[in-house]
Amino acid sequence: MHHAPQIPGDKFLVSVLPLIIFITIFVSVSCTNAPPVSTGSVPAIDVEVALGEARVVDLSEIASDIRYVPLETNASSLLRDFSQIIYEEGKLYIGMRNFKIFSNVGKYLWTFDKSGRGPGEYTYINDFYRENNTGNLIVDVYSNENITLNVYDSTGLFINRKTFPFPDSVKTGASFLLENGYMLVAAPSVSEQRVDYWALVMDSEANVISRLKPPYSIGERGVATGDIVVSPRSGDNRDIPNLVSNPSPFIYDMAGLIRLYSPHADTIYTINTDYGFVPVFHIGYGSIPSANEKPENTGGYGRGKYISLLPKEYKEWNQHLLLAWLMNDYSSDYHFDTLNLKNGSFIRKLTTAYGLYSKESGEFTFMKQPVQGMYGFRDDLAGGPPFIPSYISSDGKYAVALVTPQTIEKYVNSNPEDSRFAAIAKRVSFEDNPVAVIVTLR
Repeated sequence: MHHAPQIPGDKFLVSVLPLIIFITIFVSVSCTNAPPVSTGSVPAIDVEVALGEARVVDLSEIASDIRYVPLETNASSLLRDFSQIIYEEGKLYIGMRNFKIFSNVGKYLWTFDKSGRGPGEYTYINDFYRENNTGNLIVDVYSNENITLNVYDSTGLFINRKTFPFPDSVKTGASFLLENGYMLVAAPSVSEQRVDYWALVMDSEANVISRLKPPYSIGERGVATGDIVVSPRSGDNRDIPNLVSNPSPFIYDMAGLIRLYSPHADTIYTINTDYGFVPVFHIGYGSIPSANEKPENTGGYGRGKYISLLPKEYKEWNQHLLLAWLMNDYSSDYHFDTLNLKNGSFIRKLTTAYGLYSKESGEFTFMKQPVQGMYGFRDDLAGGPPFIPSYISSDGKYAVALVTPQTIEKYVNSNPEDSRFAAIAKRVSFEDNPVAVIVTLR
């Protein structure tokens, strides 16, 4: 995957960051209705019907076992950041810019860290993933000039660097390396020129193999015009070209599945064996307004007469599809929290709800919170806190996540029951690494 970069230290990029965020917000409110998509035989996820049928969903409905694995904690293995977790072939890869590797029983194995400016090293990265068919470790290196991938073997030994030209000479959005060396590329959310694709597949020379047109359009509110001049901290003025917004998808690739989706599209796409784009699921909103019909004035976060699919919360495996939604005024399971900022504190209405779709039965269920303020499946297998997967293994057999010592302490204090989880919790101290949660899927 080729995501937004982990914030570089370049002063110019730092100065431009607020502009990019501002224009991205434009995109979130600027989508207009596209013509209805014919679903044909494409399975439909019936959101409207599911609204009145929300319930607590037990983990045993999708899984046969859950294991809580305390991760070894020492000076070498201490996790200072764990924004990303991968679980493949009995190993856990956890980190962001560098990764700690643990066994499936929590033993620390080694650290992958190739940061630097020498051959085979990187300064900033967009993403890290493990190639399923080879076991190689792929680092998507931040670059303004092309898509750049550093390839390492399973032990961290540098193999080579692959570069792909940007299509249309426009810096892309998300991208993913396909098994035959082709590249799946998403349209950028903002660019110097409007692009005419939502996603495309290209070869190593940037020849387009297939192209998917945007399933929705950007309205006038999504256009940024005018000359913009930014004064970085150095005091030097820098001219920034005009930027325009583009419809842009999110790419999901786990459990051998590739999916393209957006809060503004009612169709989820995949790639067939000929590298063409085809619909795989249709989201049926019925009479409920979606993000495409979002009103300009919603009344604040968590409010408004619409619902919106949340990005980066998509998970799919053999039997099920797990999505997350911002329910706004349609929420029956909301709660409030306090957000503390430099200029004061704000009370937020949190209306997130997860939804589970069964590929076998076609049933879609909105999931109630098992514990207020904690989302996910109720752990009726071991008595632990609610579980939401962060990663699905490429064989579709395992779902994994991390739970922090702080969360463990909070949950045990409010649920002092004798369980498998309670026995694990007694072994975890506040200063320890998080606990890995490994779920065996049905």
